[in-house]
Amino acid sequence: MPAVVRIGDPISCGDTMAQGSGNTFANGIPVSRKGIDLTAGHCYPPIPIIFASPNVFVNNIAVDRVRDPIAVHCCGNSCHSGVAFNGSPNVFANDPGGPPASVTVVVEQYVQPGVNKLFASQVMADDPQTGPQLLEYRRIQETAAGITPQDPVFVEEAPPTTTKPAEVPADCSDIEAHQGKFPGSFPLSTNFVLSQITTNTLVSNYPLRSNQGLTEKQLVCNLRILCVNVLEPMLAKYGSTLTINSGFRYDSWGQHGKGQAVDVSFKDLTKEKQWWDRAVDIKESFVYDQFIYEAERSVWYHLSYSSAGNRRQTLTKARRSEKYHVGIQRIITQA
Repeated sequence: MPAVVRIGDPISCGDTMAQGSGNTFANGIPVSRKGIDLTAGHCYPPIPIIFASPNVFVNNIAVDRVRDPIAVHCCGNSCHSGVAFNGSPNVFANDPGGPPASVTVVVEQYVQPGVNKLFASQVMADDPQTGPQLLEYRRIQETAAGITPQDPVFVEEAPPTTTKPAEVPADCSDIEAHQGKFPGSFPLSTNFVLSQITTNTLVSNYPLRSNQGLTEKQLVCNLRILCVNVLEPMLAKYGSTLTINSGFRYDSWGQHGKGQAVDVSFKDLTKEKQWWDRAVDIKESFVYDQFIYEAERSVWYHLSYSSAGNRRQTLTKARRSEKYHVGIQRIITQA
């Protein structure tokens, strides 16, 4: 699988990419991949790609597409370009020898043109179609929730390796028919009852009550949907070491207060490498609306589920930081 060429990946030198992959596209536009000619010629030393698409991102990094300005290396009045000789170590496009596909690069983020523009400057470039002309180059700054290249603590996630399961519908008819208060022993799924996700969690105790405009019946139904689609599959895969840290809470906002989120940990995981491996496995193995890897000296995993539709949003948060980083990122805090 050829590596995708993204902003920050080194190339020999170049201006506007005139040629792209014949079968790898981002938002319908051919994507640059390792080894694909940009315009013509070679020059050294290698320089990194400093400009890319202003609105198409793969793994939160701007990707280069046909006609996107890349970089300019000018010798006197002559501007040169070359080939990308290196690409992402873990973001890949489809095999060029395989059958064409309409979309083979997952675009995780689409930002309207002009958004996140850090600065703009005009430079002279040798365009292969029209000759020398002034081009406006835009350098992209990642959103505040993104990862800065200078941050050495975070390691980019590996490519997907597993197939995600199908979503499971949950029947709430018995909940609708229930009269009076719901007891803690009220069954939510095969292996979970109400108290395990309300009053008898590891770090919180919140008796069920209406919250965020939702009735108790609506909350219990949401908790059942969460158990069926998140907790039961996790219990089946990881066993009884699964621990519910926190479930329903009286939050005035967020999915915990809607009965749609749970924080879990695992009693058998004690080392950073184990936490990280589990985070990667969770990301690829389950259906969720939001998955947050919350890690430092100890770890928990926040997962939410929404019957209205799941975004599959992934974030990482270090305990001493209020900043959420887009994607599941490895946090190195100990050997």
